[in-house]
Amino acid sequence: GINGENREKLLSIDLKGLIKAGKEGCVLVDKVGTPNMVDKLDVVAPKKRRTLDLMIPAYGGFVAVF
Repeated sequence: GINGENREKLLSIDLKGLIKAGKEGCVLVDKVGTPNMVDKLDVVAPKKRRTLDLMIPAYGGFVAVF
């Protein structure tokens, strides 16, 4: 899941482009510093979410599903 702190960070980011890119999939937001700073983004298929959930702690990021 997405913890409270990361959820707030996620909601603070302008997701207009991400929602379009991540439609029907998952968006991995990695190493979010400030609301306007995203170091890395990867859009993956829904079936990969379980694998990503296991990877998140190592990446220090979180997954948002749209």
